[in-house]
Amino acid sequence: MPTPTLTTHAPAETSLDTYEDRIQRAMTGFFVETGDALRAIRDGRLYLAKGYQNFEAYCQERWGFSRQNASYLCKGAQTWHALRAGFGSDECPLPQSEKQIRPLTRVSTEQAQAAWGDALETHGNSPTGAQVLESVRRVQQRCQWPAGTEAQVVTGEHQGATVAVVAVKNAGALVEARLPSGEQYPFLAGELEAVTIPEVPPKQTAPKRAAVPQAKPPPGPTVEELTDLLREVLTRAGLPSDLSARIKAVVEL
Repeated sequence: MPTPTLTTHAPAETSLDTYEDRIQRAMTGFFVETGDALRAIRDGRLYLAKGYQNFEAYCQERWGFSRQNASYLCKGAQTWHALRAGFGSDECPLPQSEKQIRPLTRVSTEQAQAAWGDALETHGNSPTGAQVLESVRRVQQRCQWPAGTEAQVVTGEHQGATVAVVAVKNAGALVEARLPSGEQYPFLAGELEAVTIPEVPPKQTAPKRAAVPQAKPPPGPTVEELTDLLREVLTRAGLPSDLSARIKAVVEL
């Protein structure tokens, strides 16, 4: 993605003046020139040359708009350059207004390219910002249809056709489907609406093994048997009478 090159052989004031002239000329024109110039001023901290403490103060006092608006323009310019590089042709129409580009700044470069292509295909060479947003939402949709699902194409070149889903890819964002002609074609999930979804048989599970009864341990001695045994031990042990008495008192013999 191209980045404005800041000159190093001229004073900072000259560079700032140059970029401000570009902004002034582009204020009512092409948003990309404004965004590129603002990004160069922000990244190079050129606003310091005229005593502004930060970029936000510079935007507010010099141009009368918030840092958020400046960020929209900077991001919009970056996205525009990414679209141009992705389509690789000057013949492909690109966004001409900040309203058109803004919905595309909220998604990844890949999704922005897919959404802009969808907007062009659906609405022609100059879609509105609302139409671009609609395409962004369509690109972001996901589906988990099994193979064999019948779906209807709701927008684009094949609108109205009934297709058969062959495979779902890219986490549900892309659907490979077979057209009535037999040709296989990739659709965005948002371009299709399911008509008939086949039932998927439940997975077969192995039958549970019957529980094997566990052998019970032999019963232990009863309390009475233990008491009799302790009496016998005390009788034969020859313990001092006081100790024997204490033991009998504890176990209540």
